[in-house]
Amino acid sequence: MKKDKDTTIVEITSKINTNTSFLLDEIHSLGFNKIKSIEIKKIYSLTGSINKNKILFISKFLLTDPVSETFKILTKNNIKNLPGVALVNIWYKPQVLDVESIYIVKGIKYLGFKEELEVHSGKQIVFSPKVDKKTVSFIIEKIFMNPLIQYYEII
Repeated sequence: MKKDKDTTIVEITSKINTNTSFLLDEIHSLGFNKIKSIEIKKIYSLTGSINKNKILFISKFLLTDPVSETFKILTKNNIKNLPGVALVNIWYKPQVLDVESIYIVKGIKYLGFKEELEVHSGKQIVFSPKVDKKTVSFIIEKIFMNPLIQYYEII
C-alpha cells in the first residue's frame, strides 16, 4: 500500500537572541501598540511520501546549524493550537523560483534519499499577544512581505 503524500513543516528557531526592537518600533509607528513581541523563524514545507525519521535526519543534517539553531517538526494539525499568539507563514508564490528549495532537494538526493519531495522555504512571524486577522494582515503586507513574489497564510 502506497502512503499518501503528507505535508510537514520544519520550523527553525535561532538559539541566538535576535533583536527585533526595530521591527516592533515600526509596528508601533503604524499604531499597533498592543503587540509586545514578535519572533521570526525560518520554515520549510516538505510534501511527499517520507516518514518522520527521515524528515528528522534531513532537518538535523541539512536544514539547520546545530550550533546556532533548533528545530521542530510539525504537521498542519499541531500548528493551529497555539494560545495567545498570532501566527503567519509567508511563502513564495508558485510561479516564483525558490532557489533555496531547489538546492535543498539536491541536498536531500545527495544524502541518499530516493523519495520525491516537494520543498518550499518561507518564514514564520509570531505576534504576541494575539491580535485580530485584519491587524495581522495589515502589518504583514506593510512590513514583512513582498506581494509581487510572496503570499501569506494566517494560521
